[in-house]
Amino acid sequence: MQFSFNSASIPNLRTLTWIPFPAFTHLKTVAVLSDPVSGAVNPHYIPGAVVEYALLVTNSGVGPSQDNTFSIVDPVPANTRSSAAT
Repeated sequence: MQFSFNSASIPNLRTLTWIPFPAFTHLKTVAVLSDPVSGAVNPHYIPGAVVEYALLVTNSGVGPSQDNTFSIVDPVPANTRSSAAT
């Protein structure tokens, strides 16, 4: 969004420009869905467990992000197999 005034009609008036910016917040959650000992009943974060990682990014700012300028990097823990899902 940009505001500007006609400076020809008012001497010494400067142009006022307002540029909206995005304001990103992120939330990461981790949930153990099952493990090889307990199954899905009270599962624990142990080797062989099925774990769900969820990332939520929101823009609470007044401006959008520019195309191809925003990326999310979240390394997968060591000895973990990744399975992408939506």
